[in-house]
Amino acid sequence: MRRKQSRFSRLILAAAAATILFPLALIALWSVSSVWEWPGVLPGGFSLRGYETVFADYQQMPRLLLFSAELSLAVAALSTLVGLMTARAIALYRFPGRKLLLFGTMLPILVPSTVFGMNQQQFDYNRVRQSSLLSQALSNKAEPAGQHSEYGITSFVFEDRRPLDRDRFTSFMENDYPDALIRAKGYIWFSDDDMHVQLFEQAGRNASITEVSNWVASLSAEDQKEVFDNYPETLNDWDKTYGDRLNQVVLIGRGYDQGEIIRKLQDCLA
Repeated sequence: MRRKQSRFSRLILAAAAATILFPLALIALWSVSSVWEWPGVLPGGFSLRGYETVFADYQQMPRLLLFSAELSLAVAALSTLVGLMTARAIALYRFPGRKLLLFGTMLPILVPSTVFGMNQQQFDYNRVRQSSLLSQALSNKAEPAGQHSEYGITSFVFEDRRPLDRDRFTSFMENDYPDALIRAKGYIWFSDDDMHVQLFEQAGRNASITEVSNWVASLSAEDQKEVFDNYPETLNDWDKTYGDRLNQVVLIGRGYDQGEIIRKLQDCLA
C-alpha cells in the first residue's frame, strides 16, 4: 500500500515539475527561433538576433530590468486585489452568473497564454494581402504635400523598394530621429530578413518595430499562386526584383524638413 502511495506521489511530483518546467523550456526555445509557424511542432529556423538586440545596448539593461520589476509588482498587486474581491463574491454570495464567473476565473489556467501566442503564427491570407498591398494597409493616409491643418501639422509618405539596413535604421531611430515628427506608421523590411513584414510605429518618444506577417514574395510558389488567385490585385503593385516588398511609412509632424528626413532615411538603405 505504501509503495503504491509512493509511486502515486512521485507521479504527482513529476506532473507538477513538468507543468512548471515545460513552459520555461518552451520560452527558451522560442527565444532562439527565427520562424515558428502554426501548426509546426518545432521552429522552422533558429537565430540569436533577439539576444543580440537585447544586449546591444547593455547600458539600458538596469533601467529595463527595473521597469520590468515595477510592472510585475504592479500586476501582482492588482491581480491579488481583483482575485480577493472575486473570491469573496463567489464564496459569500449567490447571484445570477456566479458559475459563469467562476468558470471565467479558471480560463487563464485551463487555456495558457502560450496557446494564443502560437495561434498568432497561423498563416492568414487576408493579413498577407493587407501587408503586401501597403497603400491600402496603412490606417493613416498622408495629406497632399503642403496641406496644413489648423495646427500647422502636415504629413508625407516615404517609399522605397530597397531594403533598410537594420543597424543604420536603429541608429537613426535612437540618435538622429527628428523631434519635429509627432507620429509615424508604416511597413518596412530589412536586408537581413527578406521574409517578414515589419510594422514600424512611432508616437512621441516611443517607437516600436514588430513582425506582423510574411511577404508574399517570400512564400512558396504554391502559396503565391493561391494568393494571386484569391487577390489578383496583388500583382498590380508587384515588382520584378522585390515582389511586394516595400518600405512605405507615413510621417506626421510640424515644422520638419521633409527633404532632410528623406535623405536620412535613404542613408539607412542597404
